[in-house]
Amino acid sequence: MKIERCEIKRFGKLKNFKAEFAPGLNLVKGPNEAGKTTLVEALGAGLFGDPQDVSREVKEKTSWGSDKKFELVLELEDGGERWQLSKDFEKGQVKLEKLGAHEKWEELSEVDEILAKHLGLAKKELYLSTSFIRQGELAIVSENPRTWREKLEEAVTGGNEQVLAQGVAENLTSRLARYGEEGELGTSRKYKKEIEYQLSLVTEEVKTLLANRTDLAEIEKSYVGVRRQVEDLKKRLEASRQPPPSEGEKLLLEEKQTNLTARLKNLDEAEQTVKQLREEAAKGGDVSREDIARLDEIEGKMRLLEVEHGELTEGSDTPRFPSPVPFLIGLGATIASLIMAFVSAPIWWAGVAFGAAWSGLAGFSFLYKVREAARKEWEFKNSSGKKETVIGGLEQLQRNMNELLARYRVTSAAELRNKVEHSRERAGKITEATLRYENLLGGHTRPELEADLETTKARLTDIREKPAKKHDSVDLDVLEEKLIALEEEKHNLETARNAIARRIEQSEDGVELKVALEERLEEENKKINDLERKLIVYLKTYELWEEARKRVLSGAADVLDEDVSKQLSEITGGRYTKARFDKENLNFEVYSEEREEFVSPHKTLSAGVCDQLYLAARLALLKFIFPDQKPVLILDDPFGNFDPQRRQKAGELLVKLASEYQILLLTSQDYFDHLSASKIEL
Repeated sequence: MKIERCEIKRFGKLKNFKAEFAPGLNLVKGPNEAGKTTLVEALGAGLFGDPQDVSREVKEKTSWGSDKKFELVLELEDGGERWQLSKDFEKGQVKLEKLGAHEKWEELSEVDEILAKHLGLAKKELYLSTSFIRQGELAIVSENPRTWREKLEEAVTGGNEQVLAQGVAENLTSRLARYGEEGELGTSRKYKKEIEYQLSLVTEEVKTLLANRTDLAEIEKSYVGVRRQVEDLKKRLEASRQPPPSEGEKLLLEEKQTNLTARLKNLDEAEQTVKQLREEAAKGGDVSREDIARLDEIEGKMRLLEVEHGELTEGSDTPRFPSPVPFLIGLGATIASLIMAFVSAPIWWAGVAFGAAWSGLAGFSFLYKVREAARKEWEFKNSSGKKETVIGGLEQLQRNMNELLARYRVTSAAELRNKVEHSRERAGKITEATLRYENLLGGHTRPELEADLETTKARLTDIREKPAKKHDSVDLDVLEEKLIALEEEKHNLETARNAIARRIEQSEDGVELKVALEERLEEENKKINDLERKLIVYLKTYELWEEARKRVLSGAADVLDEDVSKQLSEITGGRYTKARFDKENLNFEVYSEEREEFVSPHKTLSAGVCDQLYLAARLALLKFIFPDQKPVLILDDPFGNFDPQRRQKAGELLVKLASEYQILLLTSQDYFDHLSASKIEL
């Protein structure tokens, strides 16, 4: 890519500058402080600057006295295609137009991508360390090895910047930093130490808890003993304050003892009776209330069905219709009497009347019996099905009865009734014995009666064994003092017990916290193990990647050694013919014929020879890295340390390069005026 024309407004010393450049070598001349370096910086800003940059550096590059930021326009050419690049830092706008094609781009990322494709320089750093050489900066190739190494790897591997070995190595390095001691692994280990510290504290608390429990048990034991002593002493003191027992009290206590003994004996008998009756009920198989109710129900239903069955059986004869003979006789007599009445005498009218009455009664009776016979015939037909239903019900009830009888091992309902009666009598006896037992208790419990009996016996024993006497005041004072001391000791023990109990209650949470911390510690150990394994994998990967990268660069280094040696031989007139560079830091070494070994230029050679070496190295690297693209070479008076002979060799080299590259040589001297017809005066 070549720069055909530039227009610069409000950029440093160049407030309104326009220039056109030829394809080959262009001389940009001017005295010191004329703006040569400003021109170079403006071209760099035009190619790589961001119009939306608001940094202090952009403001400082704006021309003095201008209230607007600078504006840059570059017309570029590459392979017959012409482009116009405009960047307005005041408006923050960028525009790249393909002249003659009516295509334009206004996004900085798209513009940078197109420029990188044609210029071959995607980064400003790479541009400054390759195509742009300023005063005293020929040796920058050894001062910025990372940028060169990335581009060199891209050229050797055929990759792009996203898959460079250097980029992968940096990615692995970032992963190592992320998972290493300064990253997650270190954080996890610190967290583990914190957990272990907290766990040690909690463990001590748990140990203290166990010790507190032991102390509490001892205090409880002492407290119980002191409490009993206090109670016994109170009883003794109370007894000492009471008047001596009389004979009447003794008799009453003896009577009470006798009554309590008898009550307890009767309680034993009643309890034994209830127990015996319940055992008999269990052995005899008492009929349950449910089965008694079921027996009554079955017998009641059976009686009803038997009555209904009897009624159905009595009316089961086949009904017969009555004979019509009496009716016919009466009817015949009536007719005969009627005939005789007309033939013979009036008395026959009485016979007619009698015959008619007879015939009427006989006919009514006949009709009634016929109706009854028909009704019975209908009932007979319907009763057959009902009778079968009744018989089925009786059979089912009998089966239910048999099941009930078999359950209690009896053969008849009467026998089961007897068993029921025995059960009821036994239940009544149990109820009676239970009531007697409860009456004997008299609203107390058996342990209370037994305790009362023991107290009575103890009191009687005390009365019988100790003669009635009254304690003097000295004995009472001693007892009271001892009681006060025991009360105080009891209070102190109770206070200590409560305090330890509270500490134990608070420490219970420590046990749960200890379990939680142990679980967290286990999880953190697992996490640390996983991170350590992951870190080992990344370390091994990094080592293998570095080894592979070195092998890739090693092949390229041999080719570069040859190119640099060739360029060095030309520029030094054959004085130095061999050079090599380190694959890691790209530092060059030159073979010294005098010493018969490779030496470091900085330590053994003059500044002029060093500049010649690094110029040769930069040109060789430029050709190696950019075999297709031909970026613009901008040389800002880099040959100030060259003597006339070296300048001549450098000029010859520039003329040779100008056949392939566009070169902008900025200088304040006239050394190279004869080399180019294209001159721009500042």
